[in-house]
Amino acid sequence: MEELKKIYDAIERVESGEYSFPKDYDDPRCQNPELCKECGGECCKRCGCMFSPDDFDDLSYEAMKKEIGKGHITLELIDGEYICRPGFYYALRMRNINAPIVEDCFGYRGRSPCILLGEKGCKLPYSKRPSEGRLMWPIKIGGTYLCESNYDARDATLEWVKYQPLLRNLANYFRGIDIPCSIR
Repeated sequence: MEELKKIYDAIERVESGEYSFPKDYDDPRCQNPELCKECGGECCKRCGCMFSPDDFDDLSYEAMKKEIGKGHITLELIDGEYICRPGFYYALRMRNINAPIVEDCFGYRGRSPCILLGEKGCKLPYSKRPSEGRLMWPIKIGGTYLCESNYDARDATLEWVKYQPLLRNLANYFRGIDIPCSIR
């Protein structure tokens, strides 16, 4: 019941254009590079992390076109049922290997690793990673890694609702274009 109240409260903030998920990037639970290294990026092997609009300095069309043009970001279409709203919404996440820039279907999530997962972990410095990755709590129970994120696809989609005109224009531009990832 508490989770449902959280969703409805968030929807009210989305409707007013004021939804911004609170993020504490300095939470010590989110920073355990030793455990992440030991784990080998199990979460990253399943799917790329979700971006928040807060992860970008400039949300203009040209700036976002340039950023997405680097080939490491996917515009993912999310069913509005996931956020208790009618329709479909784009949100941004790290692109998966062999996935398109624009994912208009729901088949790529979880099918391949993040395009920036390297042998030594994420190729981006911590401060440049998507919010979902920076808010991940690496946890090990026994021999099992059970990493948990304080920020997920629902939170990201809610934050991106007010940017749908921008994201739809970007999706129209990038749809069908294959861009190799330029980050090495």
